[in-house]
Order: sequence, then C-alpha cells, then structure tokens
Amino acid sequence: MLEIHTLELKKKLKETAEMDELEEWIRFFQADCEEDLDMIKTKNPGILEAIKEVKEMRLSRRMRICYEAHLKQVRDEKAWKTYERAEARKEGLAEGRTEGLAEGRSQIIRNMINQKVPDEDIIRLSGCSKKELQEIKG
Repeated sequence: MLEIHTLELKKKLKETAEMDELEEWIRFFQADCEEDLDMIKTKNPGILEAIKEVKEMRLSRRMRICYEAHLKQVRDEKAWKTYERAEARKEGLAEGRTEGLAEGRSQIIRNMINQKVPDEDIIRLSGCSKKELQEIKG
C-alpha cells in the first residue's frame, strides 16, 4: 500500500507576522536568490544552519577555499587555546603540589619544635638544613 500526501505550498503560506515552523521552512525552500535568504527572519536554528550552508555552497571555488581556510584557522586557534589551558593547568597543579609539600614539611618541623625535639633530630628526620631550621624558628 502506498500513501501520498500533497501539501500545496502557496495555500499553506500565510502572510502574517508570526509564522509557524513549517511556514518558515516553506519560505526557505522558495527562496530563489541570496537576497531572499537574507530576508528570512527566524530564530529556528535548523533554518539558520541551512541558510549558512546554502550561502557557502553558492560561493565561487576561490571564495570557498578562502572560507574553508578561515574555518580551519578558527578551529586551529580553538584547539591551541584548549591545549594551552590544559598545559597551564598541569603546571599550576605541579606548582601547587610542590608548595603544599613544602608547607607540610614546614608544619611538621614546627610541630617537632613545639614538642621540644632536639635540633639535630629535627634535621636528621626532616632532611632540612640548619639554616632552614633557623628560618622556621624565626
């Protein structure tokens, strides 16, 4: 069994300020030139994407090559920024880890000082120098 549905576009298209989604698509498919495409005012993302694609397809070979090169440059810049952000995050984490370890070591040394552990034992157990110990003692 075969069913055929026919929709007469001219009958469906209303001349009202508000158009439903079907009417917007009808206007898109009836557009004969780029000027008609520019006159389509819609917020429908599908139609906006279709208009963009049609305009791109209508570009001359030379212009299309330039446009595609521009799109590649935009993608490359975005990828580079993402890479730089990831690298900066890695560096920040490594720096934070180093600072955290140093702070933790200093806190342990302060705790040993507060417990009246002899300086020689603090140096031997923590691996700090005499100068470092004196700086922490203040």
